[in-house]
Amino acid sequence: MSHSHARADAHIHLFRDGFVDGGRDELAWYEELRATAGVTAALVVGFEGSPRFAGNNAHILALARRLDWVRPTAFVDVTAPPSPAALRRMRADGFVGWSAYLPEASPSLSDWSSDHLEALAGGILSVNASPTALHHARHVLEKIADVRVLVSHLGLPGTTVRDADATAARHALAPLLALAPSAHISVKLSGLYAIDPSFPHPGARTTVDAVLGAFGADRIAWGSDFSPVLAEVAPDDAMGVPAWILAGLSPSETDAILGGTLLRHLAHVDSIGGTDA
Repeated sequence: MSHSHARADAHIHLFRDGFVDGGRDELAWYEELRATAGVTAALVVGFEGSPRFAGNNAHILALARRLDWVRPTAFVDVTAPPSPAALRRMRADGFVGWSAYLPEASPSLSDWSSDHLEALAGGILSVNASPTALHHARHVLEKIADVRVLVSHLGLPGTTVRDADATAARHALAPLLALAPSAHISVKLSGLYAIDPSFPHPGARTTVDAVLGAFGADRIAWGSDFSPVLAEVAPDDAMGVPAWILAGLSPSETDAILGGTLLRHLAHVDSIGGTDA
């Protein structure tokens, strides 16, 4: 199938020593996969939430300075955030935004000062959060309308929605679906394997239907979740969208999900630029 939009990947990780200790060179591996899939840009989600991954922000920023397809987000510890000036400096240094992993209890994003939240203006905020964490952060995510928020992995509903009927899926996804009226919030079509580990993840059907129905294709961005996904899914499958999803989409919807949505957000961020003022 040909697409008028270039492919773009809304969720990958690149670790200097690999996601798995002693693993293969992740950069070279992803370069092979993206060349085959035609991916022209990837949102590289910074993660330093474990001592083993310390320094990941510096690593992916260095990659971005020599590889134009690498669009990095800086990991921030939401329980002990950098100063507002430091957040702005991250943008000025070349990050397109930030990645936040929201805990289910305080302190979290909801405890940030107004100055911290204002420092995010004009950037992308990649959010990993369970339904409970999204519920607690809802009012903050709704009010930062000048930030392009991307919620990862369909809001992490977990295996409880596997093969769920439509009503049960919507109930489990309620904290995510409640964000749909906020036009600055989009969702990553990623992490299907965390709902149903067997490709093509048919057990995620009602979850995908609910999210697509609430947000629309122009606010959904496909992400591979390289390289954690490869523990469950073959590389070629990880770089595509299951046929049962594509079968229900128009060509324009397919183009949006496979790249258009993310590329639009990146173009917006690029048009604003970063400042350390």
